[in-house]
Amino acid sequence: MAKGRAVAIVLDDVEKRELTALTRKHGAPQALAERARIVLAASSGLNNKEIAAKINVCAATVGTCRQ
Repeated sequence: MAKGRAVAIVLDDVEKRELTALTRKHGAPQALAERARIVLAASSGLNNKEIAAKINVCAATVGTCRQ
């Protein structure tokens, strides 16, 4: 993957529901919930910087999750 190129993420309805449920689940590990929020935002078409600002993480973290 070339540097600066975001991996496109396409989710079906079931995957979106499961990830959304994971972000809302009490007792879910926060790192896992954060990754779920990143994947959901990426599937909506946001770029890494936009996702990072929305979720309050660094862009490198978003890039790692997208890989």
